[in-house]
Amino acid sequence: MSLRIKRLGMTYSEYAKSLGFEQLPRVHLKRHKYLMPLDRKMRRQIEPLAKKYPAAAPQAEKETPA
Repeated sequence: MSLRIKRLGMTYSEYAKSLGFEQLPRVHLKRHKYLMPLDRKMRRQIEPLAKKYPAAAPQAEKETPA
């Protein structure tokens, strides 16, 4: 909480209302919505863009302290 709001003895929502802002209702979605559906047509468009997963770099032999 900011020092100014503490000095005024207000909560965030009270302070926002005093400035003329409305509190928007919160929306809770049960699942994510995607912009483009992953159907056959979209999958065909995306497949050429796929890249192979890179192989792990070879580990250099580490010197163990004696």
